[in-house]
Amino acid sequence: MKRLTGIFLTIVACLFVLVICHPAAATGDGTFYLTEKENEGDGKPFFEWEAANGASAYEVYRIPASKNPELESSWGNPIKTVSSSVTEYKDTTADPLSRYYYRVKAVLSQGKRISNTLQINCRLEKPEIIHASQEPATGSPSISWKKVENADRYKVLISVWGSFSEIAEVAASENDPNQNTYTASFNGSIGFIYDVKVIACSDLSEDFNSPDSDIVAIKCKMPRPKNVTVKDSDDGMPVLDWDDVERAEVYRVQYRKSGDTSAEWITVQVLKSTVTLNAEPGVTYDYRIIAALDGSNTSFDSRAATGGGTCAPPPEVTTPPPD
Repeated sequence: MKRLTGIFLTIVACLFVLVICHPAAATGDGTFYLTEKENEGDGKPFFEWEAANGASAYEVYRIPASKNPELESSWGNPIKTVSSSVTEYKDTTADPLSRYYYRVKAVLSQGKRISNTLQINCRLEKPEIIHASQEPATGSPSISWKKVENADRYKVLISVWGSFSEIAEVAASENDPNQNTYTASFNGSIGFIYDVKVIACSDLSEDFNSPDSDIVAIKCKMPRPKNVTVKDSDDGMPVLDWDDVERAEVYRVQYRKSGDTSAEWITVQVLKSTVTLNAEPGVTYDYRIIAALDGSNTSFDSRAATGGGTCAPPPEVTTPPPD
């Protein structure tokens, strides 16, 4: 029993010497942790760390992934020194499509405490959405975004119920360096609202793909009526005819005197793809034809088919000569 007690005391004494004479904070054996933060959109490496008690400053180190992070000689000098109140860092000087190792040293009165090593990729910048609407002729959702430097292609993803899936891929133009915007459209189901986002992609590795763009909501609307013809009825009134639009419940037809932009549109709703306008004889008019999914809801109305014409003047009345 005395022998066991002696061994125990010896072990405690050794541990005491190790802790007091060779503190972990000074040797780098006591690790505090770096964790990658969600990128804010510019693709630059972004990370944070735990605050170290007693730190007067933090030194941020970076080396390319081609170097061995296990070798102390690989690290060289810090790329940035920040105050003790700062516990995050974004590397705005990182080169696009590059991999780096990072670590941080907490500067303490008794030495420096070294963090873990974190590998982060410098990714493509997230695409900036500049327009989200519908194709005028078809009502199909359409989205446009700004060019992302160094991107090889773009993925367009859609969601209706919360789960995104790829709907289109657009290649970056190699032949036109002045192309600054890209557009994609897709066939949706009329009456649905789609969440849409874009990702800029690199052919080098998916690791360099951009963060997701902002999500935009786009309605899939009715196609615009087409092949509108104008003819006169037997009594000279203008008759508009057009092709049937699939799923159209009603058509809203609007007309007013041509050039009188202050006048209100006269609106009639019809169930078939034809209407006779109650226009004034001899007057030129403008018209708009809108296909509607729902007679009481304009949310999914088509773009208007527009045009104009002249209502035939009344027939001349001739007085027969007296007998």
